[in-house]
Order: sequence, then C-alpha cells, then structure tokens
Amino acid sequence: MEADLMRFVNMDKGDFVGKDAVVARMKGGGGVNSDIKLVYLVVESGDCDIAGGEPLFDKSGRVIGVTTSGGYGHIVEKSLGFGYVEPKFAEPNTEIMVELLGKKRAAIVTAEPVWDAKNTRLRA
Repeated sequence: MEADLMRFVNMDKGDFVGKDAVVARMKGGGGVNSDIKLVYLVVESGDCDIAGGEPLFDKSGRVIGVTTSGGYGHIVEKSLGFGYVEPKFAEPNTEIMVELLGKKRAAIVTAEPVWDAKNTRLRA
C-alpha cells in the first residue's frame, strides 16, 4: 500500500516547520512520497513482535526502512507490523528482514491487511 502523506499536511494553513521542504519535494516531481512507502508486514517473529522503530533490511543486510508499529494478530495467529521502506521494496510478497531484539527475522510485504481488509467488522 502506498502512503499518501499529504493527507497530514494542510498547505493552506500558513507557515509551519518543514513547509519549505514539502514544497521543494513536490516541485521535484516525485511528491512527498517519492522515497518512502508504507507497507504491511507478516513477520516470522518467534517469541517477540514489532514494537516500532526497528530497522528493516534487504537480503544483503542494507537498511531500507523502519517499522512504525506492530503486534501479534490473535485471529490470524501471525506477527504483524507496519513499516516505511524504499519504493522498490513495497511490492506485495517482497521478502525483507526486520531486526527484533538483536536478531534479524524474515518478513513478507502484504498487499493489504491480513484480516478484515475492508474494515467491515467495525461497522454495525
């Protein structure tokens, strides 16, 4: 899933810290999302889960992003997480690594949340 960071920015509100950087990136052709993408992850975590702030790596060990949050999905019985990665690693089924408690563990990028992707269970 592609992150649309502009939903968090009100360009009409006046000056704010970072506004010049946002404007410059938008004029550069790539927009504010050009170098990071939000992804959903399923992690082979063992006995721990993503808390947020853990590094994400490609298969060669190069840092490609960072996790934002995560936890154990009891319904699906999987460790799940969110992270920001370089765009080329945002495709579904991409295999990456996450470092949890000092150990690199396998993670797979998913196309959408693994449970209730349409958010229908919250509606009456």
